[in-house]
Amino acid sequence: FWTTFCMVWVVNRPNMMLGKNWKQGGLVVLLVIILVVIFQQQRLFQSNVTKMHEELRNGQKQKVQERPEALQGDTRKDVSSNNWNILSSLLGYPNIAVGSNKPYYASEESLKGEYLPNPPLMPLREIFDMWPGCDADVPSNLPKHMIDGFLEVFDYQNETQRKRAEWLRVNEVPFKLKNIPFISKIAEKWANDDYLIKNMDAGNENHIVTTSKSHQFRYFRKVFGGNYPEPTSNTLMSFKDFIRLEHKAEQSDLDSPHYYLQLKAVYRTNKYPWIFNDFDEWIPQNNFWFANPLENRGINCRFGAKGISASNHFDSGRNFIALVRGTRRYVIAPPDECINMHVFPKSHPESRHSKGNWCDLDYEKYPNFKKARAMNVVLEAGEVMYLPNYWFHYIISNTLTIQCNTRSGLALRGVEPLAKCGFDM
Repeated sequence: FWTTFCMVWVVNRPNMMLGKNWKQGGLVVLLVIILVVIFQQQRLFQSNVTKMHEELRNGQKQKVQERPEALQGDTRKDVSSNNWNILSSLLGYPNIAVGSNKPYYASEESLKGEYLPNPPLMPLREIFDMWPGCDADVPSNLPKHMIDGFLEVFDYQNETQRKRAEWLRVNEVPFKLKNIPFISKIAEKWANDDYLIKNMDAGNENHIVTTSKSHQFRYFRKVFGGNYPEPTSNTLMSFKDFIRLEHKAEQSDLDSPHYYLQLKAVYRTNKYPWIFNDFDEWIPQNNFWFANPLENRGINCRFGAKGISASNHFDSGRNFIALVRGTRRYVIAPPDECINMHVFPKSHPESRHSKGNWCDLDYEKYPNFKKARAMNVVLEAGEVMYLPNYWFHYIISNTLTIQCNTRSGLALRGVEPLAKCGFDM
């Protein structure tokens, strides 16, 4: 404050000393004082929000061995109800501030580390022998375990089945859901190109589209001063132009240029608000879809042509994946398989991702792939898969596809095996 005052005084000193424009100089000083006060209040407000958010995060994520008292119930019991409601209200989340502050799900810590077992796995090599990694066509007479991947499959509208799904989610076990009314409605609407063009290009806005010289899209992060050859690049285009290229790519070979659109919609912002009009149950709130609504970071949607693949990797966050158009293949594996996945180290631009060409894995160069175990899952439009925290997934689109997913908070299960791979989560 005093620094600002002195700077303004020095700037106006000639006029002040001569008695000229003294009122004008005083008004400038007064204006600066008001602005500084507003700025300080804003910083204090942001600090309080951050503090409350961290309080909630710590209550949700403290490890069992550090907080044995939290095992008896809700790990947010040390967070005041007032703080919980104030923060959720500030963020604009429904059904949190206005209703109970009790979370929808039981806490993971209440399991005391005694989780349900994961579904059975099969050798990764056997999966790719049955269905090669870059074969975008779904084989005829594909056995059931190559479609559902040994996952339990539930009817969302069946209350008994939904309760079982909720229990699997608490235990961080993957599963599939069908017969979800709001997802089915979205799938019907989003199958229409004109509907998407109307909403995506409403403001004549161009979108960031990732381009690749082939169908393979490899994640990377820019490293300052590095000479790493970037596997993809970005360009701007309208959604109308993008969808035209996607239909064209349907008829192209896999080694021709491909385009991939990824977008993120955040509730109560001006970025794709129409998506929340369709995904109304994915507005952050205490319901089936959110383990921790305050840890939600929006809805991510990905648009890709037939044959587009994403390299095997793991992400953080409890993840519900909805396929709203087309058919998509996922090869998934739990964090325990990290030691067999030949993952790039934390310092590498492709960190969290597996080495090798998953179209044709070199088992001699990467011998641990011979020991890797996974499962193959196929999602159809209208279906949802719960993918737990830190699970690996390799993806390939079998048709033009649209996938949307939402995450809500971190889990404890999977932290230990990743640490053995050099990833301290």
